[in-house]
Amino acid sequence: MRRFVALLIVATLATAAMGLRAPNTPAGPDFDGPQAPDLGASAGSTVWFCPWGETGSQASSTVQLMALVTARAALSVPSPLPGEEPAQKTVSITDAGARTLRLADVVLQGPAPASVEFQAGPATASATVQGASSFAADRCIVATPAEWWLVGGTTRAGREFSMRLFNPYPDTAFVSVTAVSEFGTFELPDLDTLPVAGRSWIDVDLTDLAGRLDDLVLKIVATEGNVIPSAILTAEGGAAVWPATGAATQWFFPVASQENLTAEVIIAATGDGPVEVTVEILTVDGISPDVRAFIVDPLNPRRESLADFSGEAIGIVVRGDSEIAAAVVAESIPEVSALDGEGGSTDLSIDAVQGPLAGVAGTQEEATSWLVPGPASEETGLSTIWLMNSGTQSATVLLTPMGIRTGDQRKILLQAGTVQRVAVPYDSAVAGWLVEATQPITVGWSQQTENGIAFIAGVAIDG
Repeated sequence: MRRFVALLIVATLATAAMGLRAPNTPAGPDFDGPQAPDLGASAGSTVWFCPWGETGSQASSTVQLMALVTARAALSVPSPLPGEEPAQKTVSITDAGARTLRLADVVLQGPAPASVEFQAGPATASATVQGASSFAADRCIVATPAEWWLVGGTTRAGREFSMRLFNPYPDTAFVSVTAVSEFGTFELPDLDTLPVAGRSWIDVDLTDLAGRLDDLVLKIVATEGNVIPSAILTAEGGAAVWPATGAATQWFFPVASQENLTAEVIIAATGDGPVEVTVEILTVDGISPDVRAFIVDPLNPRRESLADFSGEAIGIVVRGDSEIAAAVVAESIPEVSALDGEGGSTDLSIDAVQGPLAGVAGTQEEATSWLVPGPASEETGLSTIWLMNSGTQSATVLLTPMGIRTGDQRKILLQAGTVQRVAVPYDSAVAGWLVEATQPITVGWSQQTENGIAFIAGVAIDG
């Protein structure tokens, strides 16, 4: 078997041998477990996938669950040992509410990708990963296209980039991966028709497999079955996770940068021809006159620096005249010591990260209702909800805290063409927020802890 797969299996079995399962949960409702969809899943799906979960001595994860109806949620973590049943736990949500669940209360096994199945919806989930010196998070995933795009990767000096392929379904999936970099498209022979067994996962370290590249975009095609791909980017002092996506002609990023971070938006053309792309920057004061316009070639991803807005609160809208995929990666602003000996600045694209790192995939749509599981649920750190109105009319926004009780609502006027931040302090009874607006907007949130920063996308409610 290929070298990286063999090494993964050895490490996983060793970790599992030391793992300890949590006590059995009292019997709950019967859940069938995730089944491969016929046509993919909608934003109102009741099954969500959180591929970057971790439990153990090196890192731990918390899953935030949210539903607008009374429902039980069954969380399932597959075992790394073939033939062993997944570890499971059920959580009850009464009326409309939100809950948090530590994966360590379900199983201890190292890598722990999870599936969450709600009895009813609208419902959604997000997941965090807390390490000894890092913090990362993003929304869990619902869509399962046959063709995925994982944008924003890099294997340049100072970074380690991995892809997790999570197969939550019963049958083996076969996956082929093609890479696109600043040097064009190239094949990854070790990742051609790669099998991913049912109810299992594979971690692929691209750092050595793909060589040293400033930009690495992965096209993941499931030739049989389905997988859930996600990115894991680490550097000294930081880590980030974000999901793969499909392709669309527009992408919204309500949270793209903040204090002490500088952002880059990475864009890949997903078709056969070049794409005309515009990037619009929204600030707390309105739309910036600095609108970027350029051509993205399918053989060369575009990495657009937003360093001119370093440290500012910004959101961005990316549009193409045909389909594209996009992600935002934000890094620490280099210290003066990072400048070269001649007095000039070192290129941010090759500078080693020495602090927080955040990454987030975009949202394809605007909506008037959003689920935001997670803000205010962590006792340490600062949670901020980001609201972005890219339209031409102002919107009145109502924010409702949800958990084991519903707290005091907030009403905010969001001017057209602006981004606004809403700080949400920790509340032991709150684990999520419902955001409703009179005009379509986009919503995300950020979490800052002593170990790092994460950008997390909200989830639009269908209808």
